[in-house]
Amino acid sequence: MDLVIDWAGSMVEMGQVPTGLAPQPPIKSLNHQIAKSPGHQMHKATAVLLSGGLDSAVLLAEESAAGDVQPVYISVGLAWERAERAVIDRLLSNGGFPRALPPLVSLTVDMRDVYATSHWAVTGRPPEYHTPDEDVYLPGRNVILLGKA
Repeated sequence: MDLVIDWAGSMVEMGQVPTGLAPQPPIKSLNHQIAKSPGHQMHKATAVLLSGGLDSAVLLAEESAAGDVQPVYISVGLAWERAERAVIDRLLSNGGFPRALPPLVSLTVDMRDVYATSHWAVTGRPPEYHTPDEDVYLPGRNVILLGKA
């Protein structure tokens, strides 16, 4: 069985499909093989992308109350990722979720071809307070991540 991802709107569902019928996994580092014994029920879990922020933490709690979830973090090489991971690790280690959570799946998507090495989000040097919004915006970040996936 292969692990496949179904991107439906803003929700990502992970499920099993018979080997041979599954498309190639969109992200190579998520190419997990799942052992399945004959007669075993199909199992689905909702993947929740965590950023370490309030929105994704609340979504993880809500989805955990509704069913099985798989926490996922995507590293793209931005300066604040170490801080994000520290918050995520703390959140996941504290428990308190309606269901037990499986270990965090960490993926890496190379974005070095999108942002210059001198870009503030890569160097970690924040823009000045009065910097125009268009200078701090990360162009197409989510769309680019989906496209690369």
